[in-house]
Amino acid sequence: AGLEDSDYKNNLIQKNYDDWEKFVHNIGSGFSNIIIKGGYGLTKLTMGIVGADNKTLDKTMLEIDEANRIYHETFQKDIAFEDAFSQGNFGRFLAQEIGTQIPIFATIAIPTVGIPMLGLSGAGDNWVEMVKDDAETGSQTSLLKKVLASAAYGTAEVVFDKFLTLPVMKRSFKAMYGTKGSMLKGVNGIKRHFMKNAKRQLLIDPLMETASEGLTTIAQNIITGRPITENLAHSVFSGGMFGTVFGH
Repeated sequence: AGLEDSDYKNNLIQKNYDDWEKFVHNIGSGFSNIIIKGGYGLTKLTMGIVGADNKTLDKTMLEIDEANRIYHETFQKDIAFEDAFSQGNFGRFLAQEIGTQIPIFATIAIPTVGIPMLGLSGAGDNWVEMVKDDAETGSQTSLLKKVLASAAYGTAEVVFDKFLTLPVMKRSFKAMYGTKGSMLKGVNGIKRHFMKNAKRQLLIDPLMETASEGLTTIAQNIITGRPITENLAHSVFSGGMFGTVFGH
């Protein structure tokens, strides 16, 4: 027991506790994951439709995920949503959340290809999770089920991002950079802008982004057979926070 305790303390000491370095790592790994899983998802779905399943690619993806997990664990432990509101945790939790979400919102903002890329990345995430489950349980999920479940998982991401999140982001960008004419007219122009847009940007848009995150989580939980409310509170909080930032 003493040796195990010593190993545990040594592991803690060796971790990187620099908040800024972890923030940068979260952004970089987020972009990397979207690109890699997007390519993986596209390849697996395309091959799966014609009845082919490249197991070697699965093995490579599992190795990449494991390498990323090991590197991620060299940083201080992630703060779980359940612990976010404990004393001293909230600031780091917000930084963690922002670093994680920046790559997603940046990808959504890319015209034409951004949201489809997120959908393919989601499909890739789900596919590799099904591969992991098969390896752990000894089961053999059919290729058809992997194709259908992963396509549905990615589609849930696409639908809610396209029709809820993206319009919120566009209105936010337009409000910041597309209304200079009225803002230059002084206080009256600001008042008119506020009266015209306050309800939409301060109330409706935060609710839309909250709904986007919540509905995506619910849909993906149903598709994967997990409890409907799993991670729902975290998603709703995140959606409400970023929706408020965009709107306000």
